[in-house]
Amino acid sequence: MRSVAFLATAATLIAVMGPNAAHAKADPEKTAEDSQTFDNWRYTCAQGACQAVLTLADGKNGKQVLSWAFVYDPQNDRLSSVVTLPLGVALPVGTRIVVSDETHYDWPFQVCDAEGCRAVAVIDAPTEKALQGVQTASVRFVPYGARQPVAISAPMKGFVEAIAKLKAEAEKRKTP
Repeated sequence: MRSVAFLATAATLIAVMGPNAAHAKADPEKTAEDSQTFDNWRYTCAQGACQAVLTLADGKNGKQVLSWAFVYDPQNDRLSSVVTLPLGVALPVGTRIVVSDETHYDWPFQVCDAEGCRAVAVIDAPTEKALQGVQTASVRFVPYGARQPVAISAPMKGFVEAIAKLKAEAEKRKTP
C-alpha cells in the first residue's frame, strides 16, 4: 500500500515539478510571488504553488548543479522531495542523500527532461528529523560512464525554518 501511495505522489510531483518545484491549491487572489529566504533555503509561493528549495550553482560557470525542493500536501500531511541534478547521471544508481556515517537515503531517478534528472521521495517523519538535525547533507550520484560517485554538499542551514513556513502556508490554503 505504501508503494502505491509513493507512486501516486511521485507521478503527481513529476507532473507539476519544473525547475521551480511546486504543489498547492491555486488561489486566484494570490498571483504575485511570495518568497522568503532562510539562510541557504528559500520558500517561494507563486500562483498557489509553493516550495522550500535549495539551489546550488557551479562557481565557475554559474550553471545549476543541484535543486532540492520540498513540497507539502496538507490534506495527507505528506512532505515530498525532488532532487534535480544535471543531465548525464547514471540512472540505475539513483541518488544517495547522506546525513551521517550511519544514515543515508537512496532515491531512484524518476524522470529526466531538458532541466535535469529528478529523484522523487516521500519524506517520513524520521527522515525529516534526520535532515533537520544536520548542518550539511551530501547529495551523491554517479556520472554516466564513471565508476565513482560525485558528492555535492547541501547546506541545511535554514531548512527547518523554510519547511516550517511551507507547512504553515499550506495549512492556511488547506481545503476543509
